[in-house]
Amino acid sequence: MTIADLLLPEFDQEMATTRRVLERVPEDKFSWKPHDKSFAMGALASHVANLIKWTVDTMEKTEFDLARVTPEEMNQSAKNRKELLEWFDSNVPTARAVLAKS
Repeated sequence: MTIADLLLPEFDQEMATTRRVLERVPEDKFSWKPHDKSFAMGALASHVANLIKWTVDTMEKTEFDLARVTPEEMNQSAKNRKELLEWFDSNVPTARAVLAKS
């Protein structure tokens, strides 16, 4: 059994669940923060959508240098739910393809 055989069913299930959660982020609450020091809800949802891109680096590289990543890349926030879901939907197939090669 390959790593892909083990990971892909769970990946598919988690991505379906994650998408359902992101679909439910209220667009009128993207700027809401539970506390002044907290990230806004839209920024946190964007972080979840963008984290999936890290699968490629995780699976294909032996190291990840955070000093080479700009703050804009790390903290890019979607402007609305449509953009958030577009990012998520474009990141998932790329991550899945990398996992499938494992």
